[in-house]
Amino acid sequence: MPVPDGPEVASDGNASVTVLGSDGQPAGKLPNPVAAGSAAPSAPQAVVTDESCRNEPACTAGGSCSAKDGACVAASWEDCERITACATGRCRFAEGRCETLAVCEQSHACLEEGRCRNGSDGRCLADACGKGPACKNNGLCGVSNGACVARNDRDCKLASVCKDGGRCLARGGDCVKSCQESKGCKRNGRCDERKGKRGDPASCIATSDKQCEASERCVDMGLCTLGLKGDCVAGDDVECLRSRACQQHGRCSAKQERCVPGSNAECSKSSIACKAEGRCRFQDGRCVK
Repeated sequence: MPVPDGPEVASDGNASVTVLGSDGQPAGKLPNPVAAGSAAPSAPQAVVTDESCRNEPACTAGGSCSAKDGACVAASWEDCERITACATGRCRFAEGRCETLAVCEQSHACLEEGRCRNGSDGRCLADACGKGPACKNNGLCGVSNGACVARNDRDCKLASVCKDGGRCLARGGDCVKSCQESKGCKRNGRCDERKGKRGDPASCIATSDKQCEASERCVDMGLCTLGLKGDCVAGDDVECLRSRACQQHGRCSAKQERCVPGSNAECSKSSIACKAEGRCRFQDGRCVK
């Protein structure tokens, strides 16, 4: 599998921008040499799907995680969220590309989530959430652990996300229509509602292995078993071995309810950690160079 080209650097006039993803080429269309004068044999074309795109290193490297017109492309901010480099929050989705930024001010984390302060570790953190667009638009008006969150239903009901999108309930820090229609259900298996205690707001939790198995994080991270706290965890090595985290990053062993690298063999077989980034050796629970 070819290693993706290095990131393209651009400028928006104010801060440097690194373009992480661009449109790929349709799968199965490489030239096939034939003898002169003979007709080219017809070969079956590989079908490009969202699932196949997410199995490619270009997904977590540049956000090309969605299938469109026979190619893998970055189609939305949800694709950018899969990029390892975007974990700090200093990323945005613009004009069909995922971009990293030098500072937080123009990032998705700032404009949509209210995390506009540049932390010492490079992460985007929240300060006064109630004064920014994340509160007015998305109901994220309170601060919790460096992030802006929806504190209660009132925060959501006063926001544009309720008036325009019907997401009027505060569940787990976000404004949602219901737990079953929330991003947390699709992504994390948190599809059922748990009432809050002593005045605390209700939250969305997972209540069955089936919900965990149907979640994106089961496929991506091997978190396919219901945990004791209403979240999805890695139940055993088998769940980890089936995950993209194993194939791409060598995280094939279950430890403390998460999938982590467990040996040199797991690291050396990984398509991203080893083949793309050169981290093929196991040391202290990680794949390293």
